Amino acid sequence: MLASRELASRRVAGPERPQRLLETKPTPFLFSPVLVMVAMARPSVSLRALAQSLPLGTTQRGVRRVARLSTSAAPPAPQDPSDAESFAVQIRNPTALLNAIASTYKSMPRILMEYVDNALDSAEEARQTGILAPDSPIDIRIDIDAVERRIWIRDNCAGMDESNLMQLVLGIGDSRKRDLEYTNGQFGFGAHAFRAAAEHLHVYTCPASESSNKDMHAVVLDRRSSHVPRPRRISMEDLLKGDEIVGDAFARSVLTREMESVSIFPGASSHGTVVGLLDVDPVWFESVRMTSLCREIENHFEGLLSDNAARIVVGQVYRRGKARKLTRSELECSAFDYSNLPGTRMNESFHTPDGSTLRVDIVVTSEVRPDKRVRFFKGGRAISEAFRLASFMDVSTNGSRLWEHPGVCGRIEVGRALSPVLTRDEFVRTSNRKFVYEALMDLEDTLLRELNEVIRMTTEDTLSELENTLLDTAADLLRMDEETFLSSEDLAAAEEAAATAERDRKQVEENDSEPESDTNTSERVIRDEVEYSPIVREKRERTHEARKTRRKSDPLFEIRFVHAATSDPDAVPQRSFMADKMLYMNVDHEDFRSRLEKDRNGNHVIGPRLTAYLSNEIAVHHRLAFDALHKLDRTSMGMSDSYERLVASINNLENKLTPSVSASAAKKRRIPASGLAGNDISD
Repeated sequence: MLASRELASRRVAGPERPQRLLETKPTPFLFSPVLVMVAMARPSVSLRALAQSLPLGTTQRGVRRVARLSTSAAPPAPQDPSDAESFAVQIRNPTALLNAIASTYKSMPRILMEYVDNALDSAEEARQTGILAPDSPIDIRIDIDAVERRIWIRDNCAGMDESNLMQLVLGIGDSRKRDLEYTNGQFGFGAHAFRAAAEHLHVYTCPASESSNKDMHAVVLDRRSSHVPRPRRISMEDLLKGDEIVGDAFARSVLTREMESVSIFPGASSHGTVVGLLDVDPVWFESVRMTSLCREIENHFEGLLSDNAARIVVGQVYRRGKARKLTRSELECSAFDYSNLPGTRMNESFHTPDGSTLRVDIVVTSEVRPDKRVRFFKGGRAISEAFRLASFMDVSTNGSRLWEHPGVCGRIEVGRALSPVLTRDEFVRTSNRKFVYEALMDLEDTLLRELNEVIRMTTEDTLSELENTLLDTAADLLRMDEETFLSSEDLAAAEEAAATAERDRKQVEENDSEPESDTNTSERVIRDEVEYSPIVREKRERTHEARKTRRKSDPLFEIRFVHAATSDPDAVPQRSFMADKMLYMNVDHEDFRSRLEKDRNGNHVIGPRLTAYLSNEIAVHHRLAFDALHKLDRTSMGMSDSYERLVASINNLENKLTPSVSASAAKKRRIPASGLAGNDISD
């Protein structure tokens, strides 16, 4: 502006060229066409500053000046609070902001789910709009390159033209799929999820409407920049032969073609999209495994896989063996079928006030499945397990004791009724959310009754398994005691035979005037008499026969768990009692119930306290039965000897029982919360 004023002064001095000039002092706001054009093109430019600096008589020079100001890379001047009623948010460093938002992704599978989501949305939109036939097969492939740390997601869906591609990578926060009932997109950020874990994102796409041209749109995004280059056009053949990265991927079988077709898309399709995450950070890539990724896809897209909406295959290429030979393996994702679970199935549908539909498919089963607890789904994609949804737990009457139970499995599809927050682990608070939660509360009582019924039906079976474990352990204890007892009887018999032989020898010496002087001969006679004594022979034969005939299934008594509660308040309940070679364990006794430990789901488990309790009870009855079998007089043994034998039996039984119970618990994981004596889960 100073230069303009100096120029104006020089021109005033020359009489030959008088000209009307702009006042050197600030002038009122001028509405010239040029200024109006600038106001429409770049609102951040100060019109008052332009009015004071532009010479009105030199239009061309003024236009050039406006162009320079309007295209300046310098940040706009702060707005004067006295001249404005509202202010626009200014993002000084969009790259840092994009990377900060991407850092909310906590796992590599969650990042990859965004690109699979985009492919599925593209397929559904193409079917709904008629671009693809309703029965068109949808193929999605995820290829893991463990050698180069690259991950590719390919599909044969509708693809994108240049405008849609630019909308995908530039339209942050403005997803065109937000208001479509059949798609899942909400925030328009998914394409930039790669920024959390990879340096670059390569996108190659060919829309179905342009598939006859066999040209593709290609663009590369860099994590270090927020600028997106204009997509370039490249033919399929040039991409396969000339692109170094893609060509290398096909050469090493990271990317595969069907029937050697000239196509980068699955199923030899002429249209679709390929997304490549390149230069993945090592700390992120080490968590990517084909099997775990396949399980994650099966869990996350369970609703879509069950509807046969798509076929998803996960492949991996890695070096194997000392020769470091390249090896490829694949897994196809499949849906879980809840109809195969035994139990009661509940199918319900509700309509929200705005016309959306809520679908409930829950199974109360005796086959505990911790990985299939009831989950909320939106558009076939998992949002969260019900018991982890804080807003839902706040209104639930029974809370985690119902919804966290591994015997309550299934899906709740919210459709368009609810919308997730950005992190997709909670729902936005709306009137619809309140209606949905209240509808589910009406189902809780029915689910709880079914759960308690299943628990009561499975309790006896569960305790029967414990009975079998106890029988095997008691049989082992019996064999140990028999071997110890028979060995002690051998020793007693040998001592008795030796004493008898010694008495006989002395009698011979007294009656024989010339006793045998050879002491070795005398000792041999005594040893032979002991060795071949009828008593010792009988004991050995009995030991051999006992070892041969005693089997693991032949303990001294059977064991049964029973309900033996008494209605007489003055009666003393028995922990256990014996009747006709059957030991009955009273599961209603307070000592038994108090030792049943519970896991975080409220399910009873066999822990160390109950194991010790059972060992004590069984050992007492075992000693009584064992002594009766062998006609042992406990009064003649002495208190100390009887106590030592009982303690030895308890310790031996507990040492045998503990690993058996642990192995059984590892196999079954838990015993369902039992309904013993009416103490069900609702108490």
